[in-house]
Amino acid sequence: MKILTAIILLPIFWIFCTFSAKGYVNSKPETNSRPVAVSDKLTSLSQISKTINVDKFGLKGDGITNDSYMLQQAINKLAKSGGGILKFSNKKYLINNVIIPSCIQVIGDKTIIKSKDVFYTTTKVSSKKGSSIVEVHNAGGINVGDVLTIKYEVTDIVVVKSKKGNVLTIEPFRITYENAATYKGLKYDQPNGAIVGVRSQIFWITSGLKLGADRLDRKVFIGGVNDVIFDGITFVGSKLSNRYSYYNVFDLITSGALFFYRTSNAVVRNCQFYDFYSTPTVFYGWNTGLKYTGNKVENVGYVLPASVPIQEKDATSGITLHWDQRFDRNDTELSKHISTKYILEGNSFLKCWNGGIFVSATNSGIIRNNVINGFVSKGLSVYGGDLGISTANISVESNIVMNGEKGNDGENLGTGIWISISNGINVINNSINDCETGIVQQGAEKTQVSSNSISNCRNKILNK
Repeated sequence: MKILTAIILLPIFWIFCTFSAKGYVNSKPETNSRPVAVSDKLTSLSQISKTINVDKFGLKGDGITNDSYMLQQAINKLAKSGGGILKFSNKKYLINNVIIPSCIQVIGDKTIIKSKDVFYTTTKVSSKKGSSIVEVHNAGGINVGDVLTIKYEVTDIVVVKSKKGNVLTIEPFRITYENAATYKGLKYDQPNGAIVGVRSQIFWITSGLKLGADRLDRKVFIGGVNDVIFDGITFVGSKLSNRYSYYNVFDLITSGALFFYRTSNAVVRNCQFYDFYSTPTVFYGWNTGLKYTGNKVENVGYVLPASVPIQEKDATSGITLHWDQRFDRNDTELSKHISTKYILEGNSFLKCWNGGIFVSATNSGIIRNNVINGFVSKGLSVYGGDLGISTANISVESNIVMNGEKGNDGENLGTGIWISISNGINVINNSINDCETGIVQQGAEKTQVSSNSISNCRNKILNK
């Protein structure tokens, strides 16, 4: 895989849920359908103290019942009152496609939140490009607010706005270049028999975007979600639910636990993530002041069959921070969105196919005291982006990286720490053991690499 492969492909792959809350909250959902969370103007967690136990809203927590609709109601109520603490009991909850607005703390008490298994059906009639109506054979497992992929030869990724019987009203995702345009409905013709899949993403932390490029696209760090905390939750993926004969690349971007877009001061701490076939935690576009500490991630991406190309498996890290770009209706770039001022500290990553940490086009970050054990691609990646985007001023210190795949370095596979298209990166006091290559510098400027312990690696340090 050439150096730019991941950068070119990821903006296409990393397309995620953005909802127009105004269009959903006031609609009357069918049984088990879910309105999307309100986006009230909230202030700061220091100003809120209300606590809601989710079980009081009818959540079963039996690991069988889909508790998503009831959970969204509890979140909406908390948001309307100015935010507060959303407390889960010592139970196992089945959740997917729930929206978290500002000033919400999600707190667990030996809580397990499992991703809902992927649901599949097929289209019953053909739908033309631009259509906002899709009729399927069986909509029993589809709810308002769900994220769907619709694929025959090409793939649409959409959100369900309303539902009546087997007839769905949909609109497209609107984040990356391909999906930020002003078209409505489907982007492609979808014939009868196209495969429709409900994605298994658990939480989306976003205020959503309007049709086309919204008025805030020109400005970063304005109009996002503020002060969201996840603490003490165990998240479990749906790794065995996917029919890989139906597989498409969007499965890798809509099947995790936490997806943050445009956030300030987000915190993920003391959580555990098991058995996901895509990256469990993603910070996409601009995010500032984020802290990801004391978490444990295990078994990401290994369940994917060999038929899935390597470049598509790039979306199987323990945690990813990834840039975004915004365009207007004339395809004129408005801005590049990157994450800044972040801390990734004291986390452990065991068996993540694309490595424990992947940060792309970020500034002013600290990555320290993490343990990354077992990976195929690159254990810890600090990466710029194409389009002239660079990563700068990152401290990578006192991390332990071990047990990378050996025997094939043609794709930079098995690299302990990979520094690329970057400026001012400090790689200090790290321990790298039993990898193909210890450290690779590729297109890196003003990088300080010192006091690192590298053992049992075929190559210690490579400059490409």
